[in-house]
Amino acid sequence: MSQRIGDFLEWANERGWHLAYYPQDPNYDAEMRWVPYSINQVLAQYFGIDLERLEQEKLAMLDYQRKLNEQTRSST
Repeated sequence: MSQRIGDFLEWANERGWHLAYYPQDPNYDAEMRWVPYSINQVLAQYFGIDLERLEQEKLAMLDYQRKLNEQTRSST
């Protein structure tokens, strides 16, 4: 399902249609006005995915794989 939604959002972006928001931050440059969402942001919000936590988990998996690789090299 996420692939289909992502494909649709990519298709829409190619046609100049973008999901965007207007920041409520008073320090925001008003000339920019709208800030587009990335496809990953939209999918993460829709499916309830915490992107920061996902990134931490990816880094932990990479670290674990590096340790396994080092153990394999040292045992041969």
